[in-house]
Amino acid sequence: MRKRVFGSIFLTAIVTLLLTAGLFLLVVHAGLTRDLRGRLAREGGYIAATVSADRDLEEIKALGTLCADRITLVKKDGTVLYDNETPAAEMENHGTRPEIRRAAETGVGEDSRLSETLETQTYYYALRLANGDILRIAATADSAFGALAGASPWIVLVVLLALLVAALLASRLTHVFLAPIVSLDLHDPLKNEAYDELSPLLHRIDRQNRRISIQMDELRRRQAEFDDITARMDEGLVLFSSSGDILSANNVIHQLFPQDKAAGNYLTLCRDAAYVEAVEQALRGFAAHEAPTLGAVEVVRDGERFCFHVPAEGAEFVHEKVPDSGFLRAFLAVMSGLEVSLDDILAVFHRFSDSVTCERIEGSDEFDYLIYFTSGVPDGFRYCIKLEDDGCASYHRFIREDYEAFGF
Repeated sequence: MRKRVFGSIFLTAIVTLLLTAGLFLLVVHAGLTRDLRGRLAREGGYIAATVSADRDLEEIKALGTLCADRITLVKKDGTVLYDNETPAAEMENHGTRPEIRRAAETGVGEDSRLSETLETQTYYYALRLANGDILRIAATADSAFGALAGASPWIVLVVLLALLVAALLASRLTHVFLAPIVSLDLHDPLKNEAYDELSPLLHRIDRQNRRISIQMDELRRRQAEFDDITARMDEGLVLFSSSGDILSANNVIHQLFPQDKAAGNYLTLCRDAAYVEAVEQALRGFAAHEAPTLGAVEVVRDGERFCFHVPAEGAEFVHEKVPDSGFLRAFLAVMSGLEVSLDDILAVFHRFSDSVTCERIEGSDEFDYLIYFTSGVPDGFRYCIKLEDDGCASYHRFIREDYEAFGF
């Protein structure tokens, strides 16, 4: 995520800087062009006002030696009378030139032409004198492409500086933007000072944390009940995983065997041949019983929980053999919402059957409602629902026998 945010900010910054620099150069070039056109118009006006009608050629020749811009005098038919850079006899007829033609028609004409290399652009300003001849003044300047080409070393330097500035800016902004997210305390999300847009997510995490806490408390309570029951037994009780590891042992086992032996593998507990044969036979029987359907199921104790690891072939068996009515997916979609009501839950049940039982569970702090399909179709489980004050909901589902045995 950090790389993606950095890349987005860096790209935005560099594009913005380059576009700004490019537009700035275009605006400057347009301003210089406008000033050049104005200067040519003013010079043409000065020259036209200076020369007299009967001596215009001589006076223009005199001014041409002093003027830095190119001056051309053209007759009405386009014949070049004078040019201060090229002999008039060597120049072609100018009657078809756009600026000459417009000046002959309207009195003033302008035009500009790029060089073959596109690096320079010549601007022409022509005006009609009193005797009908056309006075044209021209000046050459760098074109936009030529200006960029001439300034290429500086442009490269500017681009490098822009890349450096963009990288530094992107790095800083990335750190500022992600700091509230990186520092989130997911264990206590409501104490975080983060963006407002993260508020729904933080509230949902908080509800999930409280739900998990309630579920863990329930697991610990049931584990404590199991430990209390096994501790009061007069017989020794040992629970083994399918791989032969000791999952749990009651007090009688700890009294019969040293503490360090009541843990680990079943062989560390006792080396008696009859005991080993009995345990191995039970393990083989469990594996053989489950192998045709779920494969080699492994039971592992993780702290206060028992984890059942079902291999891939077992998951495939369930997927192929257990019918899917779509109810569980629809039920979980509703239960995972931010706001869940009893009507929402009942609506899911009634979508799949008209025979639905809903009972209020009295005297229980753990659950509020019991909901199940009366006919057992399409689902025979008992769903115990807890509606939280914040609109969230949690559930446990039991087979009918277990629910009746728990005595809620």
